[in-house]
Amino acid sequence: MLSERQRHILLFIKSFHEDKKYGPTIREIADGTGYSPTTVRNELISLEKNGFITREKGKYRTIVIN
Repeated sequence: MLSERQRHILLFIKSFHEDKKYGPTIREIADGTGYSPTTVRNELISLEKNGFITREKGKYRTIVIN
């Protein structure tokens, strides 16, 4: 089950990807949602662990919603 914060982050990622055709950075997600970069990072880890997103380790702009 997604928290409101996770849902907000996923919606931001989806919107960003539709607009730009590539994934956002943690900083862009933080700026766009109002959450701290640390909070965004922690939520992305949780979303990835639960299979909602996929990221390539060590690369930027690789967040993809599953």
